[in-house]
Order: sequence, then structure tokens, then C-alpha cells
Amino acid sequence: ASNLVAGDTNGDYDVFVWDRVSGVTQRVSMASDGAQANYGSYAPAVSADGRWVTYESDAPNLVAGDTNGSVDVFLSTNPLAG
Repeated sequence: ASNLVAGDTNGDYDVFVWDRVSGVTQRVSMASDGAQANYGSYAPAVSADGRWVTYESDAPNLVAGDTNGSVDVFLSTNPLAG
């Protein structure tokens, strides 16, 4: 769905987290400079304590220097974890 967060215009699969208490949804599969992934992100998992999110992505723009042309696995802090 492209309407879960504002500015989701990449037309690809993204990874999101949702806070059940506040109702806030935030996209996790973003580059460190705030750019949207330029290819799909998928297969998310959240750690038992909710602090970490892992996912796979084909997007080479999520980290600088990603030139391997392969799927990469990412570990991100959950932006909604308290």
C-alpha cells in the first residue's frame, strides 16, 4: 500500500513498523539520508524486545557503495521502540 506513510512514492515493497498503542506507522526501509529505497524491501523480522528490525532489500541506494548487485540483509533500530 502506498498510503501507509506520507511520501511513499517509490512503487516498490517497503518495510514498516506499527505502534499498536499510538497507532503510528513508520517506514523502516529507508536510506540513512532519508531517500526511499529504489528497489523492493521484504522479509522483515522484529526482535523479541521490539528494538531491532531486519529485512532484505534489492535496493543499492540504502547504503553507500552497494555495488554487488545482490540482495542484502539490513539491521535497523526500530524507530518506534521506546
